Amino acid sequence: MKLSAIELRSIIREEMKHLMNDDALFKSRDDHTVSKPDQKMRGIDDTGRNLSYGHTKSDDNEGMSTKNALYSLIQNSMALYDIIEDNDDLPEWVQGKVSVASDNITSVFEYLDHKLHTMGL
Repeated sequence: MKLSAIELRSIIREEMKHLMNDDALFKSRDDHTVSKPDQKMRGIDDTGRNLSYGHTKSDDNEGMSTKNALYSLIQNSMALYDIIEDNDDLPEWVQGKVSVASDNITSVFEYLDHKLHTMGL
């Protein structure tokens, strides 16, 4: 059975929604105000990893807020991908912003990937 690109994107989008709804970090902030025993039972680890520059890990839930921003980025990127056609004439500022966003995400990925590998994680 051959799927069209639209059908395939729809399947991927539904799978991503399912996977992200199962991930406690993509749920609302209110879902994380649970007692320590409940956190342990849900598999929420409050120790986390220190991937920053300092020697002391903050407790600001930066990972959770970054994952929420990435989820929004994924949703908006998929929607844009669906509405832009290959032969569309787009303003230069649109191309520039998408290019900068791509470069920024790549830089973050490369930093964290390198940091995790040097830490042996």
